[in-house]
Amino acid sequence: ASPKAALALCRAFGAGDYRRAGIIQRIIAPAAGAVTGKHGIAGLKGAMELEGFQAGWPRRPLLPLKQEQREDLQQIFRRMNSELAEMS
Repeated sequence: ASPKAALALCRAFGAGDYRRAGIIQRIIAPAAGAVTGKHGIAGLKGAMELEGFQAGWPRRPLLPLKQEQREDLQQIFRRMNSELAEMS
């Protein structure tokens, strides 16, 4: 998930707004799963780039994301960011 989304989750939870925190968690869960489970280290690097960070290449023998994997990750992040924007 993006740093802004994670911060929103932490703030909601810290303020005791568990309903909002739960909603945010459900929104960011698909992105977190795509980064960690579905696409692995290459997904983490790709997600960092989507969020404006310079991530570099995965260490060998790992390979960077293929174009279709990158597009999948972009779609997941677009959906997450759109849903988070609707909450604001």
